[in-house]
Amino acid sequence: IPSAYRTFLSSKPSTEKVKVWVYFTDKGIFDQESYVKTRKMLENLFTPKSLQRRAKSIKGELISFIDLPVNQPYIESIKILGANLRQISRWLNAASFEVSIDKLDQISVLPFVKSIQPVQTYIRQPLKEETQPEFKPLESADYGLSYSQLQQINVPAVHTLGYNGQGVLVCMMDTGFRKDHIAFKSAYQEGRVLAEYDFINHDTNTQNETGQDASNQHNHGTLTWSTLGGEVDGSLYGPAYKANFILAKTEYVPTETRIEEDNWVAGMEWADSLGADVISSSLGYLDFDNGFTYTKQQLDGNTAVTTIAADIAASLGIVVCNAMGNSGPGDTTLITPADADTILACGAVNSSGTIASFSSWGPTGDGRIKPEVVARGVSTYCATATDTNTF
Repeated sequence: IPSAYRTFLSSKPSTEKVKVWVYFTDKGIFDQESYVKTRKMLENLFTPKSLQRRAKSIKGELISFIDLPVNQPYIESIKILGANLRQISRWLNAASFEVSIDKLDQISVLPFVKSIQPVQTYIRQPLKEETQPEFKPLESADYGLSYSQLQQINVPAVHTLGYNGQGVLVCMMDTGFRKDHIAFKSAYQEGRVLAEYDFINHDTNTQNETGQDASNQHNHGTLTWSTLGGEVDGSLYGPAYKANFILAKTEYVPTETRIEEDNWVAGMEWADSLGADVISSSLGYLDFDNGFTYTKQQLDGNTAVTTIAADIAASLGIVVCNAMGNSGPGDTTLITPADADTILACGAVNSSGTIASFSSWGPTGDGRIKPEVVARGVSTYCATATDTNTF
């Protein structure tokens, strides 16, 4: 258990429950025969598309040690101590639990436990108001009010060449989605929404459900999905409006808009198994329980669990795009996993191409320039979840 985390916990009641990652020393497989046998059994867990995508980036075995399951007896031993299992990550060889502080020492001395780390959260900073010019008159009857933001990054020219996301599988990871919005009508009519999963409530519906979700739970995801993949002729087009989509609901909104790392990592592994080519995530992680936080030095591309998972996904051939955060304009104000070294960290600009005042900046803790990409993040035209026809 890191000394800084022990110090933080010392001021808390011993019966208070905390969320932690427990990392394991091994996966319970110690010989080549068992390894090959287990790897063979895993082949059915990955879609053909997933294996085809991996083949573009991996030389040799498409399924490797990181794909092996976490050893279930290790998990059961921790549950016996009273810990509530949250998520399991085969990539990290770890599992996240909610457990009382007084049980952590008992867990830490188990022979198969490597380390215990806190589950981090990010409190989304509100966007600061910026005065921007009004939208220009319609320049395209097809793109409508979305034309300006698309033209800024040369999307209409790319569409003219025939590139509109067709055949690409995009995983949207966010708060949930207003699936019956008109912006997504074409995607559903054409059978391009292939799967969805709610990692908060553990069901297969990412739209708000009565008695389960806050009224604004699916708002942010509706905005981001429509910006990327919406399609309403004469009103809104996303750059990848003909892509295929899988939807992951990972952010829990009501509690101070706190986002759990473990849901995000689970969503990444789910997306990989289904063959996602691209993962789009406007989420991030930084602060823990009003005090414990990643330091600037730890935003180094190698510390946060989401950063490690993002780099693993990239090594498997997935293009991971993640928001820089809304904590600018100071230096090294980015959030994790935007600090990962093999993904696209995305910042925000206004209609004039100037970095938005709220958009987080690099460099990373180890001195790398961030972000890699910027696009319209002020006065962006997109679908809202107020009703099924609102933009």
